[in-house]
Amino acid sequence: MKKIFDPPGGFLIWLVLCTEFATFSALIIILLVFRSNNLELYQAEANHLLLYDGMVLTLSLLTSGFFAAEGVRSYFSKKLKACKVWFTLSILSGAFFLVYKYIDYQQKVEVGLTLDKNDFWMYYWLITGFHFVHVVIGVFILSFILYGVSKKIISDSNFTVRGGVLFWHMCDAIWLLLFPLLYVLKGGGING
Repeated sequence: MKKIFDPPGGFLIWLVLCTEFATFSALIIILLVFRSNNLELYQAEANHLLLYDGMVLTLSLLTSGFFAAEGVRSYFSKKLKACKVWFTLSILSGAFFLVYKYIDYQQKVEVGLTLDKNDFWMYYWLITGFHFVHVVIGVFILSFILYGVSKKIISDSNFTVRGGVLFWHMCDAIWLLLFPLLYVLKGGGING
C-alpha cells in the first residue's frame, strides 16, 4: 500500500520538529516582548555576551550540520566508510559546541550572570539551556546513527538516518534564530 504522506524522516519526526519549533518560537516571542518592554536592561545585559563566542558556537553547529548532511548523502550512496567519517566529524563538532558553551556558562556563573540576576538572564538561561539540552540529545542521536552504520544494524534508514539528521538541523535552525537575537541585535535598532 502506497503511503499518502511520507516526508523524509517519517511523519513522527516532523511532528516532533513542529512541536519543538512552536515551543522555541513561543520562548523567542517572549524574549522579544521582554526586549521591547525593557530595552535599556536588555542592552546593558546583552553587552556581556561576546559576538566572538556567538560566532564560534554558530560556526561549530553549521559545520556539524554540513558534516551530518554529507553523512546522509554518503549513507544513501552506499559509501559507508565516508559516512562514518562524516558522522564522526559531525559528532565532534557538536561536542565542541557543548564544551564551548559549557565553559561559557561556567564563566557567566563565576561573574554572577545567573538566572536569578534579572529577567534578561532568566530568559537567556532558559532558552539557551533548553537549546543546550537539545544539542546533547542531537549528539546522542548522531552517535546512535554512527553506531548503527558501523554495526550495520539500521533497520529503518529513512527514520533513523534522515530523521536523526533532521533533528540535528533543527538544533542548527533554532540557534540561527538565537544567535542574532542574543549576540548581534543588542541595541534598539537593526544595527544594534
